[in-house]
Amino acid sequence: GGVSLAVKVFAMAIGFVFQWLITTYYGAESLGLLMSSISVLSIVLLGGKLGLDTAFLRFVSQFRAQKDFNGIAIIKKRSLSVIAVSSVAATAILYFCSDAIANSIFNRPLLAEPIRLISFAIIPMAFYQFYAEGLRGFKRIREYALTYNAGRFIFGSLAFVAAYFIFQTKLHPSTLFVIGTTVTLVFSIWIWRSVFSQALAKNRKANSENATDLKTIFDLSIPLLLASSTAFLMNWTDTLVLTYFASSEDVAIYTVALKFATVGKLVLMAINSIAAPKFAEFFGANDNKGLGKVVRQSTKLIFWSSIPILLILILFPSFLLNIYGPEYGAGVTSLLILAVAQFFSAIAGPVGNILQMTGRQKMYQNITIVSTLGHVGLNIWLVPTYGIDGAAIAGFITTVTRNAFSVWYIKKSYGFLSLYIPLVTK
Repeated sequence: GGVSLAVKVFAMAIGFVFQWLITTYYGAESLGLLMSSISVLSIVLLGGKLGLDTAFLRFVSQFRAQKDFNGIAIIKKRSLSVIAVSSVAATAILYFCSDAIANSIFNRPLLAEPIRLISFAIIPMAFYQFYAEGLRGFKRIREYALTYNAGRFIFGSLAFVAAYFIFQTKLHPSTLFVIGTTVTLVFSIWIWRSVFSQALAKNRKANSENATDLKTIFDLSIPLLLASSTAFLMNWTDTLVLTYFASSEDVAIYTVALKFATVGKLVLMAINSIAAPKFAEFFGANDNKGLGKVVRQSTKLIFWSSIPILLILILFPSFLLNIYGPEYGAGVTSLLILAVAQFFSAIAGPVGNILQMTGRQKMYQNITIVSTLGHVGLNIWLVPTYGIDGAAIAGFITTVTRNAFSVWYIKKSYGFLSLYIPLVTK
């Protein structure tokens, strides 16, 4: 609802603040090195979690409906025992391979220390993301968003303020990130215990009726790990390719431009959260006419809500980027390209939710995989020649083609256009 959206807006805002603190007090190069190290961290983190966090979401949602809270406790204990081992192993691998990654893969010696330091974030991140997914399974979306999206930036920013203004010292940006993730873990455990104890006090079963051995857990988590790997490639390919081909300053500039361009996603997320259940409802009733009507209403609302954001980005790109420093003005073209790409997502409508809520999740998965592979290839092709603008162009092509194909497929399957353009479509 409105509260969870407000938390997501706050999470995005505090992310802007954290990046501004780093670039203002450490420089654009330091922000670029931090974002590059986070992208490397995110790869290794997949191995630290093994998909168990997303599997926990599924199990909690299922068992909560059955009021099998002892079953949830068993799943949690067994999953965390695996995460404890895998995340420690992932930490050791990243720590001891930091020099090889920085020098042999990216040819960037300055990246070694940030990677080495940020490796200590793997354990707390693996654990707090696990607890956060559990909270989402309990439909505690506000607590989930606060923990999963905002926590590390809130506590990382507070750590900077305390270190710089109280103790007159500057901690390494990666150290601030590690502190942020560690405190977020403590916070997530406290929230989880509060939510779970309340549920357990109201409904307690002596024994769980669900079979939850490790094989059952892994049968669900490993496919989810593969799915999350696809999402990772889509989200971090541009940063990784820029880290290889461009400078750390370029990585920082592109990161900030992308963050501004994706502000409009909040509108899409808000409307999707309301409309998605309606899509499923009309589909279940075999009411294509009603489905088409609610889709057009949703897309129209997304369009007009996104227009003010697009206008601000187009009219004031230099002003927005220069908040971070004069060097960020080099990202104006990238910001404009990315902003237009996001706006195309808006006029295409909530195509992902439509496909997922109407039994076309396999097609949605295939579209995502193909577009991800295309995104990787385009970045590798365009970034060496065009730098951050090449990454933006790659994002634009991927976004437009993915959404355009989805619009066509929805039209072919259900007979209505999810696309909305004033005076052109109804």
